Amino acid sequence: MDVTTAAILCAAIPTVVVFAVELVTRCAIAIQKREGRETMLLIDKFSGKPVYEQLIEGIERGILMGAFAEGSQLPSLREMSAALSINPNTIQKSYAELTRRGVILPAPGSGCYVAPDAREVLRREALGKLEMLSELASELRLAGVGEEDILAAVQMPTENHENKEGL
Repeated sequence: MDVTTAAILCAAIPTVVVFAVELVTRCAIAIQKREGRETMLLIDKFSGKPVYEQLIEGIERGILMGAFAEGSQLPSLREMSAALSINPNTIQKSYAELTRRGVILPAPGSGCYVAPDAREVLRREALGKLEMLSELASELRLAGVGEEDILAAVQMPTENHENKEGL
């Protein structure tokens, strides 16, 4: 079954539906919401980066891109575990870290929800990274990297993001 066929089948089910696509070295999970929005969480089990960190980054990216609206319910531990073939404890670890940081809120008996101010929390965290970027730029200048190269490297991701948004 291809992703399109699976997405069509999932759209027929009125609740949050999770399905997985197993690739050679990656596992992708597409989450179809009632509102028709879809996001992909890509997990590369061979990347060297812990799976729980990849889940955290994927959920954060989904929140920032609007795929997980503030107040919306995240897939349950069981759904996510089954779809990704990942131990539920790994998913719980990701959810616990997102809860600790105020990005999601647990509701005993009904799962986890995106916090009302999740985008703002993530924006503040991103702004904190500007200091690290400034220090890195200083180190690069000391190493002889030109200002144009530094600016091009910083602008490239934003240009790629703008191009993807326009599609």
